[in-house]
Amino acid sequence: MSDAVFEQRLNMAVESGTMAMQVINALKGDKGDTGPQGPKGDTGPAGPTGPAGPAGAQGEKGEKGDTGAQGSKGDRGETGPTGATGATGPAGADGADGVTPHIGSNKHWFIGDTDTGVLAEGTDGRDGAPGAPGAAGSPGKDGVTPNIQIGTVTTLPAGSQATASITGDVESPKLNLGIPKGADGTGSGEVSGDYLAASNPS
Repeated sequence: MSDAVFEQRLNMAVESGTMAMQVINALKGDKGDTGPQGPKGDTGPAGPTGPAGPAGAQGEKGEKGDTGAQGSKGDRGETGPTGATGATGPAGADGADGVTPHIGSNKHWFIGDTDTGVLAEGTDGRDGAPGAPGAAGSPGKDGVTPNIQIGTVTTLPAGSQATASITGDVESPKLNLGIPKGADGTGSGEVSGDYLAASNPS
C-alpha cells in the first residue's frame, strides 16, 4: 500500500466516526505466518492458596505397618504416694540356741571352744596420786579413869586355858577371871626331918 492510498483512507475515517471500524479493517493486513516459539519465560510468583475443597469420603483401612524403632527412654516420673501397709506375715521358725560365752583359763572370752582373744579382766591400773591431807579432827572427849573391880573368879579344871572377861560399864568395869587349878601332886605327903631342920635352923 502506497502512502497516498493510506492517507486517503485515513482522511475518510476522520470525516465520519461511523467509518472508524472500516478504517481499522482497511489498515489490517493479511494474517502472517506463525513465528518461531520464543524462549520460556521465568516462573512467575506463586498465587495465593485457594480455598480448601470439601472433605472426601473415608478410604478403606490400610494394612498394619511395621513396628517402629524403640524411642529413647523418657525422664523419670515423680515418686508416687506410699502404699497401704501390708498384712503381717506369719511368725518365723525358732532360731537355734545360742552359745553362752565363758572365761577360759587364760582369762580370755571363749564362745564355745573358740578363743576370741579378748581379755575378760582388765589389767591393774597405775597407782593414783596421793590425796591432799584431810582436815584436823575435832578434839575428843576427856577420858574417864575406870574403877576396876574383881568380879567373879572361877576355878577351872586342871590343864584348861585361863579366861578373862570384862563386864559392867566404862566407869566401873568388872574383871571376871577363870583360873585353872594346879595338877595333883605326887608322893606320900610326909615331911622328912631334914626338911624340918632346914626350915627351922637353931
